[in-house]
Amino acid sequence: MNLIRLVILLLIIVFVILISLFIIDRFGQERHRIVLWTDIPEFIIYIEMFNSENDRLKIKPVYVKDPAKALIRTRRFPDLVVGSYLNSPQVIDNFRRTNHLLRQKKINRNSFYRELLSRGARGRNQLVLPVSFNMPALMFQRDTDYNISNFKLTHEDIIQASRAFNERRSEASAFSPRWNSNMLYYSAVMNNANFRATSGDRAISYNMDGIEEALREARAFINNISGGIERDRRFQERHLFKPAENLISEQRILFALTDLRSFYAIRQQKREQLDFRWISKNNRIPVRDDIVYIGIPRSASNRRGAEKFLTWFFDYTTQENIMDAKRGQRIRPFGIAGGFSSLRNVNEQVFPRHYPLLVGHVPPPNMLIFPAPLPVEWESLKNDVINRWLYNEAGNPRTTSDLDAAIANWYRFQLRF
Repeated sequence: MNLIRLVILLLIIVFVILISLFIIDRFGQERHRIVLWTDIPEFIIYIEMFNSENDRLKIKPVYVKDPAKALIRTRRFPDLVVGSYLNSPQVIDNFRRTNHLLRQKKINRNSFYRELLSRGARGRNQLVLPVSFNMPALMFQRDTDYNISNFKLTHEDIIQASRAFNERRSEASAFSPRWNSNMLYYSAVMNNANFRATSGDRAISYNMDGIEEALREARAFINNISGGIERDRRFQERHLFKPAENLISEQRILFALTDLRSFYAIRQQKREQLDFRWISKNNRIPVRDDIVYIGIPRSASNRRGAEKFLTWFFDYTTQENIMDAKRGQRIRPFGIAGGFSSLRNVNEQVFPRHYPLLVGHVPPPNMLIFPAPLPVEWESLKNDVINRWLYNEAGNPRTTSDLDAAIANWYRFQLRF
């Protein structure tokens, strides 16, 4: 009887030891694993670099379409999230503060663009950190003789160059702000439209005076430079089905709207014949809305590991190594996560070595118009409603429809998150 009890006791002890070892092993695995959500494919390159430099701490990437929206729906949070619109009021409170990393100088606050960094803060709490940003520009034939400035193009510059181009070519049209509704949107931004997310029933606010000024400029350009709205429409229907870089090389058009990511995605043989300039008004240059941010969710299980990755990533040498590692790749996505780095010295010192067109063309911080926080559904709202409304109104003699009503109607038929 005593022997049986002893055997049972020994079995219980062995079972407890095995369970304890299993729990310790699982805990150790969790402690050394960082789960990262993103929809940016090139972030895999950075994860592989980080993993290769760390023996035990490893990042597990998980592709998640539109991480900002996914955060609203999930109940199981990762350790890190990378994506656009993470600074939206709808999701930013899901993130932990990173003030201590900036205060302890594990991450140098002064290396960021100050205004860009502030867009990821809530009050005095830094909740998400900017990773990269993209910028619109006008591209054109390199070595053109149409008196194009060396750094940026204002509305007046575009008018002068377009008028000269159109006078020489009867079957061509230099440019129209209506060819790409994003041009109308950026014009509104440069005229202080000030789009931003709001709380309550009204999802966004904006300055209608800035929008109306952009429309006045567009209508005047179409009437005085493009030959009127009917000619503008006919040209668009006949020719704009071709890639813009082909139309430029054929001298069918002078300018086309692009952005850095799209410009550097053009086949190199074509791209070598092209150049670009920033669009500007009052010495200010707009930045695209889809700024990439990174943050640690409040419910992250591996906060320390996530912080180690942030400290590694927001280091000048790390980003220099990332850029250098791209040299041997045949297909190289532009810059850091498809845009300029959020670290100013990386853009000013490292980028020009890899992109000769950027030599002397990296804009100073005081020229950049960084967008205010916007709703997570902003891309759909902008494309489906605002840009479409701008496109239609630019073809009319005056503003005739209610943008507020169009936005309200769009929201009425959207599924809530």
